Amino acid sequence: SDNWLLSNGQLPEFYLDNHVFRPKFVEIKGVKIAFDPEDCLNAALTFELRKKDYSMCPNLYPREKLEKNGVLDIFVENGKVKIKDLSLIDIKRPWGKKYLIE
Repeated sequence: SDNWLLSNGQLPEFYLDNHVFRPKFVEIKGVKIAFDPEDCLNAALTFELRKKDYSMCPNLYPREKLEKNGVLDIFVENGKVKIKDLSLIDIKRPWGKKYLIE
């Protein structure tokens, strides 16, 4: 979301508490995906997005992997969470690998 906001001339820090851009968790087919350490204990998968303490979170997808892989699709198949890298499908999107800001 930060790269998308920056590509549109918006500053991400103004959206830190906006649940549209930074939800604490989402549910996909009844499986909880967390983005905040407060919601990670009952989640099937947690993505590290902010500078908070994620040390207590099982099934953590670290921020380094997010930055390396770019755009991901998250889906549930046969009760298991699957992740697919979509960043190379449309490299013109501002949040794809090609446009990631160092």
